[in-house]
Amino acid sequence: HPGVVTMASLGSAAIGEYTLQPPPGDGISSVKFAPSTNVVLAGCWDSKLRLYDAAQNRLLHTFTMKGPCLDCSFLDNTHAVGGGLDKTVKVFDLQEGVATSTLGEHEGTVRCL
Repeated sequence: HPGVVTMASLGSAAIGEYTLQPPPGDGISSVKFAPSTNVVLAGCWDSKLRLYDAAQNRLLHTFTMKGPCLDCSFLDNTHAVGGGLDKTVKVFDLQEGVATSTLGEHEGTVRCL
């Protein structure tokens, strides 16, 4: 199901399901829930990294990469990183909705952050 993210709560049997709106245009390769807020990062095969407010079920920002985004992570509550087939790790400002820098480059695909 495109755009459906399921998260099992650690330490309990409860399962939460979020339907992301609008859904990504292609497969989701990585999903990260922020440690202290209700936002979710979704790295996608359509070369986009999306930031959603899970509580409000709305898209906050879309960041365009030069290739499919295979993994993503939060640096803190205001910055995230994404990496993928473009062989770079980009830093994104989650409040301003822009890429701020290239954290690093790799000779091959960035598959894990």
